[in-house]
Amino acid sequence: MGIRLRGHLLLELFYHLRQQPQITSLVDSGTLRFWQPLGPLDREGVWVQEARILSAGSSLRLELDLLPREVFGRLIYLGFGRVKLLWLVNRGESEGLLQIGPAAEQGWLGPWTPDAKVTVPPGNPLVCSSLAEGWPVTPENLALELTALHGNVHFDLLLLGQLIEFGGGESGGPPPDPSESSNSSSSDPDSSRSESSEEASSENAGSSEGSSEDSSEWSSSGYEESSWS
Repeated sequence: MGIRLRGHLLLELFYHLRQQPQITSLVDSGTLRFWQPLGPLDREGVWVQEARILSAGSSLRLELDLLPREVFGRLIYLGFGRVKLLWLVNRGESEGLLQIGPAAEQGWLGPWTPDAKVTVPPGNPLVCSSLAEGWPVTPENLALELTALHGNVHFDLLLLGQLIEFGGGESGGPPPDPSESSNSSSSDPDSSRSESSEEASSENAGSSEGSSEDSSEWSSSGYEESSWS
């Protein structure tokens, strides 16, 4: 199954400051912009969770080598060997304090130290990136944990990075089943799974081609470098 990623990362801050000490006005305004193309890249992918809810005091453990995602009504799995971008948004307006960091067991360090946790207040984003190399995901360091410290938390989470293979097949299909590897004489389940994976690949390939065509239009939108203006 071929996986191809194309996109861009755009962060922009505009400010306008006006001071009137006496008669004259002092005005200062500008824009800080960061723009970075993403791809086209082979064997890299995106895992997205939108409008997720954590009830007060609860936690969510994410193992980055096996992440479920629904695409076109089908449940598929993505696994990361390296994570290059983490984008987290706490959608709360006035309550819901969200904490993110390595899990207690097999904690993924990423941009953090082993005991570090980052708190994201309501109405705020968190962006961590290492677009060139990324942060490795290993069997000893693979789990990310999110905790709702105060109040219910509504959040979005995006991870982007290098995908791994599942037992000879690329990410984007069902996870490997240990019982199948121990029962090599049963060929029907493997055949059925292969056909299902091929159908999902065909649908995703069609979607990726359309996305590539669209992105070729907006990728040259004029944001060609980081700049002050």
